[in-house]
Amino acid sequence: MEDPIRILVVDDDPDLLAATCRVLQSAGYETREARTGAEALEQVKAGRPHLVLLDVVLPDVNGLEVCERIKRNPDTATVHVILITSFRQTEANQSEGLESGADDYIIRPIDTRTFLARVASAVRIIRTGEALRDSETKHRLILENAQEAIFVVQDAKLTFVNPAAVAMTGYPEELLMAGSVLTFVHPDDRPLIIDRHYKRLRGDVVPSVYVFRIVTRDGTVKWVSMNAARILW
Repeated sequence: MEDPIRILVVDDDPDLLAATCRVLQSAGYETREARTGAEALEQVKAGRPHLVLLDVVLPDVNGLEVCERIKRNPDTATVHVILITSFRQTEANQSEGLESGADDYIIRPIDTRTFLARVASAVRIIRTGEALRDSETKHRLILENAQEAIFVVQDAKLTFVNPAAVAMTGYPEELLMAGSVLTFVHPDDRPLIIDRHYKRLRGDVVPSVYVFRIVTRDGTVKWVSMNAARILW
């Protein structure tokens, strides 16, 4: 069962704050309140809301800076932020808001139906992001616990190696990730790897199983069999 969507509403106008929370609660969302930028930052850090509805004009720190701080912090960067203002905005103003990292911009006055539709759209994006991150975590756990050595290559650079790959080559993860898959391939077998790589990129049909030698970090030569496959994201 999915967790209920938690929304932090940040507004220094108590009437607007209360009214916004009532509308959201009537639609089934959990709400929290903050009246200053400092309070908003504290609540985001402590409560990790799914969504922040953030007034641009606040008594201490303006909403743009609050948004920038939320998005700059790796622990809170995935929190969805919608800036809200009651002032007439130019395209430049809205661009500035989006450049601060905001995911959307709402200008009051706005009717309840449209407001909830915008929130619902944000929630769909949030849920999709959660599903992708959950899927990525599960796949990473599977790869990390696999008994076979696994190397993920993108643009000729290694982007992932599992513990079995580290054990097989003798190279620590940081050295493997700093190089390429050719780092540990025997020099005499590198032309085979390079030739098949470029043929595969061109769409040519090439064998998916490669048998070649590697040279471990201590100089030991090993024969290995590698199954190569393209991954589409």
